[in-house]
Amino acid sequence: MNTSETNSEPDARVAEVSFSRGIFKVRLTNGRTVVVPTALFPRLEFATRAERQHFEVIGNGSGIHWPALDEDISISGLLQGRGSAESPKSILQWIMARRDKFSTADQEAPAIKIIRTVAHVSPAKKPIAKNAPKGTSSGPHKQRRVARRQSSK
Repeated sequence: MNTSETNSEPDARVAEVSFSRGIFKVRLTNGRTVVVPTALFPRLEFATRAERQHFEVIGNGSGIHWPALDEDISISGLLQGRGSAESPKSILQWIMARRDKFSTADQEAPAIKIIRTVAHVSPAKKPIAKNAPKGTSSGPHKQRRVARRQSSK
């Protein structure tokens, strides 16, 4: 869940909100349109169509609130390209609570397909070691190999 904050573009206010095939679109009063995948906001991604359509414009147009989803999105955050900051654990708890709610209400739960999400962080490149032969890294294993090669000559 994102929290509202001050809008970095005072003219940027919500004019229209729409959804289509995994896309969340917000047209602003300054003429800009922000288009982002709903996957950036898991609560919107897993919401029913009716839940997505039931929103309130808040803060004089600086944000959008979905009462049934407990989701708030600021226009400032959208313009900065930020998605939901909610933890995966919290999202999973929310999804499971929804599943239980739908099953006890004799309603058909929205189709939920949970795919294991793994954050991929590319390893930082190791700096070149000072006084090391060109093309070697400063990692201890490579330094040892370089040292062995030099000593065996």
